[in-house]
Amino acid sequence: MSSSPERLRPFFVGYLPIPKTLRGFAAFLSLALGLVGMLIAVGLSHGQNAPRTGVFEFGRESSLEGTIAVTPAPMLWTRSESGVATPVLLVGQWKFGADDVVSAFDGASVEIRGTRIMDGDMQLFEVAGSTDAVRPSPSPAPSAPTPEWTGGEHSVLRGEIIDPKCFFGVMKPGYGKVHKGCATRCISGGIPPMLWVRHATSHESFYLLVGPDDTPARDLSLPFIAEPVEIQGRVQTVEGAPFSIMRISDNAIRRIR
Repeated sequence: MSSSPERLRPFFVGYLPIPKTLRGFAAFLSLALGLVGMLIAVGLSHGQNAPRTGVFEFGRESSLEGTIAVTPAPMLWTRSESGVATPVLLVGQWKFGADDVVSAFDGASVEIRGTRIMDGDMQLFEVAGSTDAVRPSPSPAPSAPTPEWTGGEHSVLRGEIIDPKCFFGVMKPGYGKVHKGCATRCISGGIPPMLWVRHATSHESFYLLVGPDDTPARDLSLPFIAEPVEIQGRVQTVEGAPFSIMRISDNAIRRIR
């Protein structure tokens, strides 16, 4: 039998031990592939949307007292011990708004049972599904009248249209392309749309989008959800509120690149 160098080269058979001359190469290859895999994993993780710090107290029912306002969107005006009025956006269970649940109580002082959604100063409240979730307030004195949204300066803002229920705590992340389908169903079901504006200073601001009929601009917003947009409208505020109102009209929203 010939003993030429060609016939004496190491040959690996799967069910036999790796030849000594190949072990170093196999170890190097395994280490290199492991490092490449780690780098790919780190790169993919950095490309994902970072979750926010919002909290949804799922399974923990609580109650709030205040004054109902149906327009420009269902909200409960609560008052601190110092008398400062704060709007709490009201939403229904699952992917529905609270319009049908609270419309009969417009302007009334009530107690509402449901679940809190919180992110910093922003508060939302998912109204419970029971028939007695909203009832007249047991407090002896009615709440003070709800504040008026003031101002009306014409503004041009750039940001992303979001559904606030998911964004502020129910889903993580609740924004961007990955959440487009969910946000579309939420806004279609009655959740009021909001514009999320991120500023260069890492500050962010939020605008409840309201249409010409003084109700949430759902139909106007649906084609543009989860995309970079520019919106023109009149901005109104209430002192101490964690969001503003932006009143827009037809053709006031356009995509940007």
